[in-house]
Formats: sequence, structure tokens, C-alpha cells
Amino acid sequence: MLRALMLPLLLLLAAADAPRPVFPAGSAFGLVPPPGYRPSQRFIGFEKIGEGGIVFVELPPEAFSAMREGLNKEALAARGMQETSRREVPLPGRAQPALLIEAKLQAGEQMAHRWLLLVPDGLRTGLITATLPGNATTATRAAVEKALLSVAMRAEVGLEEQRSTLPFRFVDRPGLKLQRVVAGGAAILSSPGAPFGTKGHLEWPSMVLAAGAGPPVAPDQLAANAIAALHGVGALHDLTITDAPEETRYAGQPAILVRAEASGPTPGSKLRIAQWLAVLPNGGRLAAIAQAPSAAFDAAWPDFKAVAESVEAR
Repeated sequence: MLRALMLPLLLLLAAADAPRPVFPAGSAFGLVPPPGYRPSQRFIGFEKIGEGGIVFVELPPEAFSAMREGLNKEALAARGMQETSRREVPLPGRAQPALLIEAKLQAGEQMAHRWLLLVPDGLRTGLITATLPGNATTATRAAVEKALLSVAMRAEVGLEEQRSTLPFRFVDRPGLKLQRVVAGGAAILSSPGAPFGTKGHLEWPSMVLAAGAGPPVAPDQLAANAIAALHGVGALHDLTITDAPEETRYAGQPAILVRAEASGPTPGSKLRIAQWLAVLPNGGRLAAIAQAPSAAFDAAWPDFKAVAESVEAR
């Protein structure tokens, strides 16, 4: 009888001692990292200096089917990867399995081992990429694969945790609150009460803060780059630059402020727009785009300006 009572207790203790998945800041996906791997300070994922990295990317839920078809041998080969194995991985408590692809990556004379784990989830798709140098031992490769097979998901990631993953800091305002963080380095703010996530939110003041990459830009080309960047925003239609670009500062760097006008969400309506663009010494970009219906822009301007002035690169 005593043995029968002790068995459930022993099982509970064993479960308590089992390694638990670690979730990188801002990620809905996590795993039990290989020995020596720590959450990266450079990207969302894990790394072991001198050995390799495991990078997490989140995509829309519908991306799973498209990527499952798109990550075929021919597509991988076009990216320098020779597929060595492909298999489905059951996920605990979920009907749809993940897809695990292992390949050899050739870059010039250098070879590396790479794994691609495509994970379906009702709210998102996870793409987890692990890379090891070509001279990694069999034991090291086995440890990385074991880590990938421990993938886990959590239902929700808090907005403040997501904020912490951005490559910049900012202070929002009572009239302009953070609504969403976009993986890759963007924050979307809008007025409290705005129907965020619908086309109607454009009828309210909103602002996008974003970081990106690019080559260094000569100071005399910054204004032209700022105007080109604003014209490249696909959501802005019938864009017209209304004022000469202004030299200013943004995120502690020399910057250009561009003012413009575009078509609004309803026929005949207009949006007024302000964009700050700074190019960092390493070529990185920090930008802010503020927009509001023409009649509401002046009232929203103090909040737009205050948020822009609060931005700092991490």
C-alpha cells in the first residue's frame, strides 16, 4: 500500500525536476536550451558565444501552410542549403505537427549545420532557426536537435514584455498609447479608444516607431532618403510633400523631419503626416511616422512631438 501511495509522489517530484522551457523576452515560443546557451542580447532567441545561435521569428498563423510548401528542396538549395532530412514533429496537446528540416549550409568555403523548425499555432506561426559551425561534434548537434524538439508555446505575451524587446526606448503619452509591438523592431501607438486593428483607426491620431537596417548615408543625402522612405510606405496613398524637409534631431542623432499629406480612409478625407528619420553611425535607421486626420492633427501634435523627443536607441 505504501509503495502504491509513493509512486504518484515520485512521479510529481520527477516532473518538478524536469527542465522547463525558457521563453525569450517577447516570444510566444520557447524551448529547453542546449547546455551553455543563454538568451541573446542581440536577437530573439538563444546563443552560445563561439558555438551557435537559435533564432525565433513569429509570423501570421496563415504563414504555416505557405511556408510548409515553400521550404522545399529547390527553395532551400537556392539559399545555399542542401537538405539532409525532413520530418514531422508531434506537439503535445496539438493535432497538427511541426515540421523539422535539417540542412547543410554552404557559404563560400565555409559549411554550417542548420535546422528549420516550422511550428503551427492558432494565433501565430513560429519559425525557429538553429545554426552550428560545420565542425560541430555529433554530441553538440544532438543537443541542439533535442532542444528544438522541446519547443513549447504560451498563450499570450504581455505588451510591456514585448516593449522590452524593441531596439529603442520611448515614453508614450496619455493621448497616445502603445497598442502593438511588431517583431523586428516596430511599435504602433494610437489614441485610447481608437478601434485599433481596423481601417477605422486611421480616423484617430496614431504613430509608428520603427528601427531598420541599411547602408550609411551622407549628410547631404539624408533629406532625399527621408522623402524616399516616406513615399515607400505602402499604406499612404496620394502622398504629397507639403513643406521643405527640416533638419532636426531624433534619438540623439541628426535627423530630417518631413511633413506631408495623403488620402484618408474615407472618400474625400485627408491625413496630415510627419516623419522623423535618423541614420545611425552604423547605418541603422530609426524612424517615426505620425498621422492624424487633417482637422485633428494640430491638437495631436504635442503628443506626437513629445513621443518623438523621448525616443532613445538602446
